[in-house]
Amino acid sequence: MDSELMSDIIRRRTADLRREWWQVMLAYFREHEWRRVREPVISINTDMREWGRWTGGYVRQIELSWRLLWEHPWYAVTEVFRHEIAHQLADEFYGIGMEAPHGPIFRLICERIAANPAASGTYPLLDQRLQGDDEDSEENRILQKVRKLTALADGTSLHEAEAALLKARELMQRHDVDPGRVAATSEMIAVSVGPVFRRRLNHHHMLALVLQDFYAVNVIWVPSPLPVEAAGGSEAAGGSGSAGGEPEWGMTLELCGRVRDVRLAGYAHDYITRYIEQSWQALPAAMRRGQNGRRDFAMGVLGGFREALEGQNQRPECRALVRQQDPELNAFYERRHPRVSSRSGGRLQLNHDLVNAGKDAGRQLRIRPGVDGSGAAGTGGRLLHE
Repeated sequence: MDSELMSDIIRRRTADLRREWWQVMLAYFREHEWRRVREPVISINTDMREWGRWTGGYVRQIELSWRLLWEHPWYAVTEVFRHEIAHQLADEFYGIGMEAPHGPIFRLICERIAANPAASGTYPLLDQRLQGDDEDSEENRILQKVRKLTALADGTSLHEAEAALLKARELMQRHDVDPGRVAATSEMIAVSVGPVFRRRLNHHHMLALVLQDFYAVNVIWVPSPLPVEAAGGSEAAGGSGSAGGEPEWGMTLELCGRVRDVRLAGYAHDYITRYIEQSWQALPAAMRRGQNGRRDFAMGVLGGFREALEGQNQRPECRALVRQQDPELNAFYERRHPRVSSRSGGRLQLNHDLVNAGKDAGRQLRIRPGVDGSGAAGTGGRLLHE
């Protein structure tokens, strides 16, 4: 890669990480708390083998691997970054050397800022965990054994409990299992899908609500940096880039839920998006006119698809598909987004011929299961080349 381009990317992403650091401070801490902590030096290291690292003392630096930013999406970057922020806060709130690196104080801070206490070392990145179906992996089998032994220690005799816990400890030490992963029997994750928008349209919100109502995930629009080429003026993100070269952010759709549910919702998002575009192109040219024609048609498709899903849920054999309240998911969502705001838009002028044509297409939409086992298309990929 050209050194000048690489330097520009590093400059932009360092500024993006500074903004992310401040978002964490302002979202999870009161003013008298975050004023106790100074902004760290943030650097991108092209040589480091770890994904991230905090160095305290006089250095006060969070380093992230260049490979992490170049090869992985922003949600994977921020998971590692929040983990390192938690190290900084444990260090500077409570003092250097007060406990082991991943001790109780660190874990309490991870809980508060919705950071993953295990997101370090050789732990798979979030996009790797999402795309890789590792339920039958050797690492996962070891985890399941440890969990079973830990559960066996409850409600048994003292001798049996001690034997089970000793065996669990032996397995954890032999295979270097992070204690935080033992408790996570059903990991909750948050990933973004689709592009980063400067301006969201009504059908983008409609698609988000379809995913939330029918796919066992909670959704929210969150700030995210634009890909480098989009920040320079690409139409992919909608609108023009800034002439001053300052970091630019838009909004992207975040899905919160269990790995399998997020994987399915991400696949559905991409499939529906492609279906809308293909159905729009299949319309007669005479109908594909007007400034808002594509939006009106997309709203119709999503309205028709929602009607089809609601009708499906009424069938006796499909009642189990109706979404139920999930306290664990809601708690994860509220912990991750403690301050949520909403707004409503104005009344739209719609082309009802296009809306009705879209509804007809939407009623015929059927989500086909993925065949390559790679998870949801569009939930991985590079941050800088989406």
